Amino acid sequence: RPHPSAPDTPPANKLLAPGAGMVDRLRDMLTGRGKQD
Repeated sequence: RPHPSAPDTPPANKLLAPGAGMVDRLRDMLTGRGKQD
């Protein structure tokens, strides 16, 4: 999922990407986004 405010240049993008992914997964879990009904 794109993150417009996230840096796109090394090394910041490599350091922050895992954290952004974790936050995305947590948010999806809490909101139910992406679930198949």
